[in-house]
Amino acid sequence: MKTLFGGPHTQGVGYAQGRRSALGGLPSAVYFQRSGLRVSELCLGAMIFGDARSVGATKEESRNIFDAFVEASGNFIATANTYANGMSEQLLGEFTQDERDRFVLATKYTLNRRATDPNGGGNHRKNLVQSLEASLKRLKTDYIDQVHPVTPSAGGCEKCLATGDTWVHLRLCRVCGHVGCCDSSKNKHATQHYHTTSHPIVQSFEFGENWGWCYTDQTYISLSE
Repeated sequence: MKTLFGGPHTQGVGYAQGRRSALGGLPSAVYFQRSGLRVSELCLGAMIFGDARSVGATKEESRNIFDAFVEASGNFIATANTYANGMSEQLLGEFTQDERDRFVLATKYTLNRRATDPNGGGNHRKNLVQSLEASLKRLKTDYIDQVHPVTPSAGGCEKCLATGDTWVHLRLCRVCGHVGCCDSSKNKHATQHYHTTSHPIVQSFEFGENWGWCYTDQTYISLSE
């Protein structure tokens, strides 16, 4: 799935890849991978819903984006537990509450929300359970349709390891898990990965650092509590 994240500066839609279906009343529904779910071909990415910074969308702006998406027959919405420090999930919970069963909600976890706690992030069961319980409360629902962990592709820069090269710092792609070296490294593999895939969000892959970078908006993202 390719996703551009919604806000006043970017259109909050992406494309779900799958087999087209004429079912469900949606003009361009596709099957989401092998789940059997039928989703709109357009996916709404809600990364900056409720983000108080200038690149974010206020509650009113977020509602307008959401309503326009629904009016266009959209039903597939993607968020994450760290987007706008949880405000993205909270607003989506409010917006979808009256028609929850109509929507396919996808969220993500893995990012460390407690900088000093080594178990405050990761794909292990403890963080999965804690993250899901918190997401369910914010989304005001008792189920989530899709949960996406982000599994790092390697313990270091994937391409540098393959060639025996070195790096300065590491960056993790929040879409596919690719691990690449930062722009202070000579190869800049993380940025190369963005130009190849258009995956817009990376996070620092250094222990204790809880920030990300959006290539689309050229801005830092705080991922801490």
